[in-house]
Amino acid sequence: YSTGVTISYDANGGTGAGPSNQTKEYGTDLTLAGSPGGFVREGYSFAGWNTTADGAGTSYSPGATYSTNEAATLYAVWEPEVDYALDLGNAAVYMATPDNFLGTNTPSALSVAMWMRYDDSAPVSNDTVFRIGYNTATRATMYIDDGVLVFAPFASSATALPFSPEPGAWHHYAMVYDESAAAGSIYRIYVDGVELGVFPAADISFATTAENRRIFFGGYTQGTIRGLFDEIKIFDDALSASEVEAVMHAFGDGSGTGAAGYDDANLVAYYSFNNQSEIDVDTAGGAHNLTV
Repeated sequence: YSTGVTISYDANGGTGAGPSNQTKEYGTDLTLAGSPGGFVREGYSFAGWNTTADGAGTSYSPGATYSTNEAATLYAVWEPEVDYALDLGNAAVYMATPDNFLGTNTPSALSVAMWMRYDDSAPVSNDTVFRIGYNTATRATMYIDDGVLVFAPFASSATALPFSPEPGAWHHYAMVYDESAAAGSIYRIYVDGVELGVFPAADISFATTAENRRIFFGGYTQGTIRGLFDEIKIFDDALSASEVEAVMHAFGDGSGTGAAGYDDANLVAYYSFNNQSEIDVDTAGGAHNLTV
């Protein structure tokens, strides 16, 4: 009879045939797979193994020693391959969509998603991640306050979320606004595909100025931020939890409706920062260029 336990491997969002199962004998250390084998994931690099799919369990480097006398499924850990990202340099600099980007009508749904690497090792207050609108009474803001992620809905007090970004690490941030929710207008905030909070909100209204009908990234009049921004995607509908996760795992514009797990027909703006023209002033008045 066997005196060991089985160690198996999961692609965790990847595809292909990975390492074969291994047997961990009691009292004998096991050397784990040193590569993902045939596991691949487009837009990502293999970074090791973890005992949970969300990376919150015990991590193992490729080829690490496994000493626990327990069976386990080890999930591939993937890190996004980011060729270029935009660095705002902790200055009084921001990115913004063009005037009237959100239109003159009241939007009934909106989703903003992006990757960001927070680089401030000595966090301060009001490190702005993004803001919808400009005027105080008609804006929603996600920011980092003394190392803690905070969300401030329109005309509502700020709420600290159960997340503190570690300096130098990439995380995926998303905000979903849904005016058609059964409980009334709400915001849902996600980090790395996990919902961190649901907030009631007054209906979004941008009936003030063209400037107020924009989305700002980084510090605008307050709250500079030290960090990198990448893969910003804006949708004109309310993404579901599964769609937020799909967007997090999908690099590129999602061409091929449904193939990436979300409907790219609702993707109204996409900024990969791999093309300088994305952040030039758009003198033609188009709706997709960011202004720095």
